[in-house]
Amino acid sequence: MKFFITLSLVICVGLINFCSAKDEYLVSGVKSTTSNPFGLPSEMMENFPHDKCAVSIPVPGVDDSLTLVTLGIDRAIWIKRFNGEDWGEWISLNGTSSSGPAAIKDEKDQLHVFIRGLDGLIWHRFEKDGEWSEWMHLGNVKTTSGPVAMINSEGLISVFVIGSNKAVWVNTQEGLKDSEGVCTSGKNFPTPEQEAVTSNGQSIITSNNGFDSDSPNHKPLQSLIQTKQDATTTSGQQQEDLSKMLTKSAAAEANREWSRVDALKTSSDSVKDMKFVWSGWENLGGVWTSKPTVTINHEGLLSVFVRGVDRSIYYASQETSAEHGLVWSDWIWLKGNFASAPKISSVTTSEGMIVLTARGMDKSFYMKKQIADADGVEWGKWEPVGGLWSSGATVLSPYSDTLELFGLGIDLSVWHKVFTANADNEYSWSAPESLQGRFSSSVSVVKDTSGLLHVFSRGFDQAIWVKQQFPDANNVATWGNWTSIGGSTLHYPC
Repeated sequence: MKFFITLSLVICVGLINFCSAKDEYLVSGVKSTTSNPFGLPSEMMENFPHDKCAVSIPVPGVDDSLTLVTLGIDRAIWIKRFNGEDWGEWISLNGTSSSGPAAIKDEKDQLHVFIRGLDGLIWHRFEKDGEWSEWMHLGNVKTTSGPVAMINSEGLISVFVIGSNKAVWVNTQEGLKDSEGVCTSGKNFPTPEQEAVTSNGQSIITSNNGFDSDSPNHKPLQSLIQTKQDATTTSGQQQEDLSKMLTKSAAAEANREWSRVDALKTSSDSVKDMKFVWSGWENLGGVWTSKPTVTINHEGLLSVFVRGVDRSIYYASQETSAEHGLVWSDWIWLKGNFASAPKISSVTTSEGMIVLTARGMDKSFYMKKQIADADGVEWGKWEPVGGLWSSGATVLSPYSDTLELFGLGIDLSVWHKVFTANADNEYSWSAPESLQGRFSSSVSVVKDTSGLLHVFSRGFDQAIWVKQQFPDANNVATWGNWTSIGGSTLHYPC
């Protein structure tokens, strides 16, 4: 009798242990009882920053579709698409990257991917109508960071990097040319001559890459003027007079903002025949210890944020100049004491104010906001968000009056906090919400066109995992379960 009782207890205990073991196995290839998932004791792991990313997510499509861009263990770039209901297969874009990808969609919903090659140069590949271009580099500037891409106010892409001299460099698209050399999109210098062709067949094409000769890093004004004329009907004196007239006209226009030309010619060329024209790399100066973070304000001006050698955050912004048009400001000190190579999250609120979030040396997140008053816009103080974190912060503003923050806690689970106002219009952070799981990279988050959030991270099984919101019966967003969408990926500096 005792034997059967003992055996029954053993079986019950075994079943309990089996069930417990099953419940302890969360996601991402690691059990909750695994004490050293990185191979190091937790007390040592707390001293290591984990500001590593695994997924780049371009702006969502117009129909709740998503595209993920990752770095494979073969160091090639891989993409995976979500059509709003199902995930497709992983597709390799080939290439060999020494950094993580920067991916962005332009105003025509075309996907662009940028990487840092093994040669230290920045390479670009883009998609048109389902067809991909070849990899093309953006010029001979050696870099020490992966690229960061941002759409500017004209719908063109600006790419930021840290150069080999530790300064920030920027390169901006100026247009797109087809196989016949005709600009099909981009910036175009506005002159009356472009709108009317004279009877003798003169065709005026003005360049799009410079201001006056006293503007640094730009071509002299005279070089902006190119003419194509019929030699049988136009004398040398006429050509000289025309050039003088255009130069005078251009001088009057040089201090005005360039106009956008959405389509000078509708092109049916293959994507392999299309080539983007780039401004060339511009050195913004400084000596920095983190990858740049870039945001755009409601006036269409870009700001770039980096960490200095003193562990503080600095930024420079675009400004308008009466002499040179759009120029970059000097670097401005925002103070703070932040972890090495921190992931700096920057968002622009509905009021046009920039909000920064980064992880401090004490492993807590800190937030700094722009504040508008009668005297203009100024920066507030660094304010603690609360909690201890083992990754960089990911922040977005899905609604006009809230901020959503995500990061890995020191337990390597994903945690979520919301910054919102109460009934008295006083803003504060919510209590942290655990989204569970155990992961090896910072969190990537995107809002689809329905306003629902999708959270991505890299598991210890090297796969990408996703957790997304679904509307319940009362149309309130609730979180689903973590789901693996596969892949064998590397993480990389954010």
